[in-house]
Amino acid sequence: MILCDTEIRALCEEGLVDPYDPTLVNPASLDVRLGENILVEAEFTTQMQPRSIARFDEWRPFLLQPHEFILAETVETFFLPSFVAGQFAL
Repeated sequence: MILCDTEIRALCEEGLVDPYDPTLVNPASLDVRLGENILVEAEFTTQMQPRSIARFDEWRPFLLQPHEFILAETVETFFLPSFVAGQFAL
């Protein structure tokens, strides 16, 4: 079952996410914000390379190249109870 906005809002107000920004609640989802740290898959090694994207903004964006893979953190930390599942989608 997918939760509606009032259920998401109520759970967030009970501590589901920190920090909680009510403007990020949608009719059936909660937007998240990209944090400052990413891990970039590097050629010729199995290691992920840490990078900071703190200096990038909407006028100077970080460009993800075709076929490039990254792992990213969110600003928000989630505390999901056992009866809630999360799904990240683009």
